[in-house]
Amino acid sequence: MYIFNFVSVSWPVVAVLYDRSFVKAADAKTLDMLNKHCQLMEDILPILRPLQVVTLLLSTESTPSSSTVYPLVLKLKAEMLVEKPDDSSAMQSSRWICGRR
Repeated sequence: MYIFNFVSVSWPVVAVLYDRSFVKAADAKTLDMLNKHCQLMEDILPILRPLQVVTLLLSTESTPSSSTVYPLVLKLKAEMLVEKPDDSSAMQSSRWICGRR
């Protein structure tokens, strides 16, 4: 996922976006990246990482069997729904959405 790569280089990207020698003022409005956007991406990475791993595992097979899929889905749900004391509000919301039926 590109978000993992972007989060690691987000601050240099933001610095370039605010540098008028690289980005015109007219273009800056459409490319504006606020700190809260970067923070939100960092906050939801713990939910996105397991999804990436499962996606990669399942995409290696042309027709994954239910004996492969079912345990992965159960593990995902178990990990994604456990609230942690240091969860941000974005993580709490994401966990709540994932837990809805």
